[in-house]
Amino acid sequence: MTSLRRRRLGAGDVGSVAANASDAVFDSIYRAFFLRLVRRVICRYGLRSEDAVEVVQDAFVVALAKLDTAGEPGPWLYKTVDNLALNLRRKTGRRAWLLTRWSPTEADEENRETEGVQQ
Repeated sequence: MTSLRRRRLGAGDVGSVAANASDAVFDSIYRAFFLRLVRRVICRYGLRSEDAVEVVQDAFVVALAKLDTAGEPGPWLYKTVDNLALNLRRKTGRRAWLLTRWSPTEADEENRETEGVQQ
């Protein structure tokens, strides 16, 4: 015969039980929303799949710190992913513009070569 003993939870045990429950809830949120959010970023913002995965992972990193798992996480996650995707799109557009503005063109290269020959 086995007897079931109840063990009293100490102060440290309560925190670990709450952390494990919170981890389980966060894991279920991650599994439920990850692919949907990646598809959303790819379709809505035209990002590559690697960039979309990175954006969604960044959103979940922010969610670890800020998300209240007791409420409905969907709207918060969608808005966060939208903002991060827009930020990435703006950043890549700005970089492309700066590269075209500041990178040497073929005409500049030819001018440098002819100036070197004339001197």
